[in-house]
Amino acid sequence: MFRSVAFALILTPAIVVGQSSVDILKGNSDKAQQIYDARKIEAARSDTGRVYDLRSVDVKPTYPGGEEVLTDHLLDPATCGKLPPMESCFGSSKIIFDLVVNTDGSVSDVEFMKEGCSVLHSRVLCATQGLSKWKPALLNGFPVRTRLRRSVKFDLR
Repeated sequence: MFRSVAFALILTPAIVVGQSSVDILKGNSDKAQQIYDARKIEAARSDTGRVYDLRSVDVKPTYPGGEEVLTDHLLDPATCGKLPPMESCFGSSKIIFDLVVNTDGSVSDVEFMKEGCSVLHSRVLCATQGLSKWKPALLNGFPVRTRLRRSVKFDLR
């Protein structure tokens, strides 16, 4: 019995010393993490002009009502008027374009990626200018500008 009590008395100070040194490190580690997080947040706040790729953001931008509502808006004749006569466009034409969703949810920088019927480019540009505000992408909890690629198919028969 005396041996077990003596053994316990010898080990107890080592455990207390070991634990106290870890607490010091933990406090420093927490402070370092807070500094890192603050720098990361500050970088996101100050980087308002950068346009992010969809793979770089935490939360992707969304259109109110979803993709189906977006496509309906782009194809709706009431949005930008009736399609003009297009002698050079036959069948169906798929227009692929990039757009930037800004931090306030507005759309800018529309660029066409695939040549289709050029008359339809002005139609898509007009329709994108009349879009409702998007819910912008988020990075570290802050809205950021994001580039999206979309397509719309016009049936010209």
